[in-house]
Amino acid sequence: MNPKWLAFILALATGLLIMGALLPGRYLFLLDSTFGPEPELFNSYRPSVLMLHSLLWIAKQTAPWLYPKWFMLLSIVLAYYFAYILLSNRVTHKTALLFAFFYAANPFIYNRLISGQVFIPFSYALLPLVAYLSMKKFSWKNELVLALIIALGCLQIHFLAIMLLVYLAISIFARKPITAILTVVLISIALNIPVLFESGEKLSEVSSLDLLVFRPEMNLRFSQLLMLTTLHGFWRQHAYMQLWQFTPVAWLLPFFWLIYLTAEGYLSKPKHRNPMLLLLLFGILMPIAMMIFGNFTLALSNYFPFLLAFRDSQKLTALTALGYLYLGAFGLEQLNKTKLKHVFWLLTLAFFLFIAWPMLFGFQAQIKPADYPSDYYTAKSIIDSDNDSFEVLFLPWHMYMDFKWLPNSDKRINTPIAKLLTKPVLTSTNPELTKAAAKPKINTSIKYIILAKEVDYRSYLYLLNQTELILNTSNLYLLRNPNFKS
Repeated sequence: MNPKWLAFILALATGLLIMGALLPGRYLFLLDSTFGPEPELFNSYRPSVLMLHSLLWIAKQTAPWLYPKWFMLLSIVLAYYFAYILLSNRVTHKTALLFAFFYAANPFIYNRLISGQVFIPFSYALLPLVAYLSMKKFSWKNELVLALIIALGCLQIHFLAIMLLVYLAISIFARKPITAILTVVLISIALNIPVLFESGEKLSEVSSLDLLVFRPEMNLRFSQLLMLTTLHGFWRQHAYMQLWQFTPVAWLLPFFWLIYLTAEGYLSKPKHRNPMLLLLLFGILMPIAMMIFGNFTLALSNYFPFLLAFRDSQKLTALTALGYLYLGAFGLEQLNKTKLKHVFWLLTLAFFLFIAWPMLFGFQAQIKPADYPSDYYTAKSIIDSDNDSFEVLFLPWHMYMDFKWLPNSDKRINTPIAKLLTKPVLTSTNPELTKAAAKPKINTSIKYIILAKEVDYRSYLYLLNQTELILNTSNLYLLRNPNFKS
């Protein structure tokens, strides 16, 4: 069998091993990825977003509950396959297949997928492809292809900078023409100008508190430095199963082995070892520096606003995973020259399976497919059948809250109601880093109020005396505003 076909089959098998249990059923409701029959589409002119929304439009017409399942599956498959492509013809076929599995199933991609930050794993999956093309002999055709991959692949805008870092590190060490390097950078940025302006407005609201709340999280026993070195440190990792819950200290052994393989690989002097080591270390040390010098980071942001885009600086750990992938594979190749090569290979396989364990079999049932409760659909039918032009207010007024009807072990999600209704919905956009959000004013443009019976909903019960009660169910009140004016 053609080695690339085998790699693709194993990539798909890895994706199904992780996502297979989640593919049947209805929607996945995750912290930052809620979906429904009425997704907001074509709200950006970015080429990458337009491409994605075209696929979502097709999904809406057929089976909208497949998103984000198919997108998560695609990210895992691409991460595996492009990791293999980077290593193919550089190390043995068996080593390439093994390390591709590590790149597709590790703590970084796990924590981002389970929290619903699905654009990050997709862009992360493309990093080995960017590295592979950056390592190829210079040609204008290759550089232009790279520019398009970077521009279209950074669905999560932070990865525009991360992909460019990979390209610049490798290209500068390879002494590519400065004109070619500048061309790739300018094309990549030019195709993302709309979102750069949008992000600029949001970044103006970032404060030192954001840098504190979203800094790399540490384990009770271990520092942020160790968390980042082991591809952990996601700011909300405490909400999900982590390796130390199985073995409080022994979970570190696979990473000590990985670090040893990485050092062994670097000392074997493979081509491009220096830029890959720099990227690996940058992914560990830069988040630490941003945490230690938080005020300095804010001061620098007056001149370089993009720094604030990395308030969640653990995103840079994607570079560390890429470095481990490349250099670690060469390290295992060195051990393959010894008499114990089969032992070392099986030991690495066992370690990688342990590292991947929280992801396998549908994320160990921590998340499960679900549907909106039936009374949500009853409220939807009443609201959607009203021909007036109006807005709907959703309460409690929190951007994130726990919903008791979710089967997930962690029930906190971004309010999903806007993806259910066809009418415009007013929901909180305040993540409430400092204090509870103020209660919204009920404008005359609001005709209906949905008060979900979640968290602090009782503090809104005074509305029952000021509005007309339409529905009272186990999950919500549906109220009509008597002051509505069409």
